[in-house]
Amino acid sequence: MSNQYSAPAIGTAQPVFEIDPATGLERSSSNPLPTNDQVAAMILAGKAFVASTGKQTSTGNFTEGLSVFNPANSGKTLYFFSAKTGTGNTAWHGLYAGIAADPALGSSLTPNNEFGGGAASVASASYTNAAASITPAGTLHEEIQVAGGWTTEFLDIDEMIICPPGYGVEIAVVTATNAWVATLKWWEQ
Repeated sequence: MSNQYSAPAIGTAQPVFEIDPATGLERSSSNPLPTNDQVAAMILAGKAFVASTGKQTSTGNFTEGLSVFNPANSGKTLYFFSAKTGTGNTAWHGLYAGIAADPALGSSLTPNNEFGGGAASVASASYTNAAASITPAGTLHEEIQVAGGWTTEFLDIDEMIICPPGYGVEIAVVTATNAWVATLKWWEQ
């Protein structure tokens, strides 16, 4: 299949085919691309979720965090398309993937379905803002320094982290007695 097509007549709807440059395969539910249209479709289908710590304030120089884990028996795959973090003062933040055991960080969160009234998530979500540091689990995907007063997205446009059953992700925030927030967004199928 070619990734080129002729322009349709004005007012004529035509399918858009997105080709994965790495594989040459057309994007599909088994080869997804986190475009706005794909995310909107997952929200409308009741399959998109968000977990956020909300504004937290650390009591010292600690590594705090947010985790979302896909249980081994879930029967679903989690497609993370957004991982945001921010702090009141400049701080280092890390996004970790490939977590093979639920870190259960202390305070549990209930992921919100982005479609009001939609089904519950299969994921386990937790965060910590305790007066002690966590040791991030998994493999470092990316580490960034966030300027005070800014929120930063870890995942680039069209980038995802895919977690089959038994795996998860975690955001670690190195705080210095300041406000911080971490948010993860994903869809399940």
